[in-house]
Amino acid sequence: MQTVDVPAQLPRDSFSPPMAYVRQVHTWAREAFAGWMVQDGRIRIRVLRQDHSTLHFGRSCIETPLRIGAHAFAHGLGTHAFSDLLVDVTAGARRFTAQVGVDCNYDTGGVRGSVAFAVRAGDRELFHSPV
Repeated sequence: MQTVDVPAQLPRDSFSPPMAYVRQVHTWAREAFAGWMVQDGRIRIRVLRQDHSTLHFGRSCIETPLRIGAHAFAHGLGTHAFSDLLVDVTAGARRFTAQVGVDCNYDTGGVRGSVAFAVRAGDRELFHSPV
Protein backbone atom coordinates (compact mmCIF):
# COMPACT_ATOMS: atom_id res chain seq x y z
CA MET A 1 0.00 0.00 0.00
CA GLN A 2 1.28 3.46 -0.89
CA THR A 3 1.09 6.43 1.48
CA VAL A 4 0.62 9.88 -0.04
CA ASP A 5 0.88 13.17 1.82
CA VAL A 6 -1.84 15.64 0.85
CA PRO A 7 -0.82 19.27 1.46
CA ALA A 8 -3.04 21.29 3.82
CA GLN A 9 -2.67 24.37 1.62
CA LEU A 10 -3.11 24.48 -2.13
CA PRO A 11 0.19 25.04 -3.87
CA ARG A 12 0.56 28.31 -5.76
CA ASP A 13 1.10 26.93 -9.23
CA SER A 14 -0.53 27.13 -12.64
CA PHE A 15 -2.40 23.84 -12.13
CA SER A 16 -4.37 24.64 -8.97
CA PRO A 17 -7.71 26.42 -9.27
CA PRO A 18 -8.25 29.79 -7.56
CA MET A 19 -9.49 29.56 -3.96
CA ALA A 20 -12.79 31.26 -4.87
CA TYR A 21 -13.50 28.40 -7.26
CA VAL A 22 -12.53 25.79 -4.67
CA ARG A 23 -14.94 27.42 -2.16
CA GLN A 24 -17.73 27.46 -4.77
CA VAL A 25 -17.25 23.75 -5.54
CA HIS A 26 -17.10 22.97 -1.81
CA THR A 27 -20.40 24.81 -1.21
CA TRP A 28 -22.04 23.04 -4.14
CA ALA A 29 -20.84 19.62 -2.97
CA ARG A 30 -21.99 20.23 0.62
CA GLU A 31 -25.48 21.22 -0.59
CA ALA A 32 -25.73 18.50 -3.26
CA PHE A 33 -24.66 15.66 -1.03
CA ALA A 34 -26.84 16.85 1.82
CA GLY A 35 -29.80 16.52 -0.56
CA TRP A 36 -30.51 20.25 -0.87
CA MET A 37 -30.43 22.38 -4.01
CA VAL A 38 -29.91 26.12 -3.79
CA GLN A 39 -31.45 28.38 -6.42
CA ASP A 40 -29.59 31.69 -6.69
CA GLY A 41 -28.65 31.41 -3.01
CA ARG A 42 -32.13 32.55 -1.98
CA ILE A 43 -34.08 29.38 -1.22
CA ARG A 44 -33.19 25.82 -0.44
CA ILE A 45 -35.14 23.00 -2.04
CA ARG A 46 -34.99 19.33 -1.17
CA VAL A 47 -36.43 16.73 -3.50
CA LEU A 48 -38.19 14.17 -1.31
CA ARG A 49 -39.77 12.27 -4.20
CA GLN A 50 -39.40 12.59 -7.98
CA ASP A 51 -40.85 9.67 -9.93
CA HIS A 52 -39.82 10.90 -13.38
CA SER A 53 -37.05 13.16 -14.70
CA THR A 54 -35.37 15.63 -12.32
CA LEU A 55 -36.26 18.98 -10.79
CA HIS A 56 -35.48 21.88 -13.14
CA PHE A 57 -35.12 25.59 -12.41
CA GLY A 58 -36.77 27.88 -14.95
CA ARG A 59 -37.59 25.00 -17.33
CA SER A 60 -40.04 22.12 -17.33
CA CYS A 61 -38.81 18.63 -16.52
CA ILE A 62 -38.79 17.95 -20.28
CA GLU A 63 -36.63 21.04 -20.94
CA THR A 64 -39.34 23.29 -22.38
CA PRO A 65 -40.19 26.81 -21.16
CA LEU A 66 -42.50 26.90 -18.14
CA ARG A 67 -46.09 27.73 -19.10
CA ILE A 68 -49.44 27.42 -17.35
CA GLY A 69 -52.19 28.10 -19.84
CA ALA A 70 -51.11 31.11 -21.92
CA HIS A 71 -48.86 32.52 -19.16
CA ALA A 72 -45.10 31.93 -19.54
CA PHE A 73 -42.84 31.96 -16.49
CA ALA A 74 -39.17 32.97 -16.59
CA HIS A 75 -38.63 31.63 -13.06
CA GLY A 76 -40.04 28.58 -11.38
CA LEU A 77 -39.67 24.90 -10.66
CA GLY A 78 -40.34 22.26 -13.29
CA THR A 79 -41.19 18.90 -11.81
CA HIS A 80 -43.18 15.83 -12.79
CA ALA A 81 -45.86 13.79 -11.04
CA PHE A 82 -45.43 12.29 -8.57
CA SER A 83 -43.08 14.54 -6.70
CA ASP A 84 -42.69 16.00 -3.23
CA LEU A 85 -40.48 19.03 -2.73
CA LEU A 86 -39.46 20.62 0.53
CA VAL A 87 -38.93 24.37 0.13
CA ASP A 88 -37.04 25.86 3.05
CA VAL A 89 -38.54 29.32 3.51
CA THR A 90 -36.26 31.69 5.40
CA ALA A 91 -37.13 32.18 9.06
CA GLY A 92 -39.15 35.35 9.53
CA ALA A 93 -40.62 35.25 6.01
CA ARG A 94 -43.97 37.00 5.93
CA ARG A 95 -45.31 35.53 2.70
CA PHE A 96 -44.98 32.52 0.44
CA THR A 97 -46.63 32.76 -2.98
CA ALA A 98 -46.81 30.22 -5.76
CA GLN A 99 -48.71 29.58 -8.95
CA VAL A 100 -49.20 25.92 -9.76
CA GLY A 101 -50.70 24.01 -12.62
CA VAL A 102 -50.14 21.54 -15.41
CA ASP A 103 -47.32 22.75 -17.64
CA CYS A 104 -48.55 23.60 -21.14
CA ASN A 105 -46.08 21.81 -23.43
CA TYR A 106 -46.14 19.47 -26.42
CA ASP A 107 -46.74 16.48 -24.14
CA THR A 108 -49.59 17.78 -21.97
CA GLY A 109 -51.17 20.60 -23.97
CA GLY A 110 -51.87 22.02 -20.52
CA VAL A 111 -54.77 19.62 -20.02
CA ARG A 112 -53.36 16.09 -19.72
CA GLY A 113 -52.31 15.72 -16.12
CA SER A 114 -53.35 16.78 -12.65
CA VAL A 115 -51.84 18.79 -9.85
CA ALA A 116 -52.46 18.90 -6.12
CA PHE A 117 -50.46 21.48 -4.20
CA ALA A 118 -49.99 21.63 -0.44
CA VAL A 119 -48.18 23.97 1.91
CA ARG A 120 -47.11 22.62 5.27
CA ALA A 121 -45.33 24.22 8.19
CA GLY A 122 -43.99 21.59 10.52
CA ASP A 123 -46.86 19.19 11.18
CA ARG A 124 -49.57 21.67 10.12
CA GLU A 125 -51.08 21.78 6.65
CA LEU A 126 -51.65 25.47 5.84
CA PHE A 127 -53.06 25.02 2.35
CA HIS A 128 -54.17 22.19 0.08
CA SER A 129 -55.43 22.81 -3.44
CA PRO A 130 -58.10 20.76 -5.12
CA VAL A 131 -56.87 18.41 -7.86
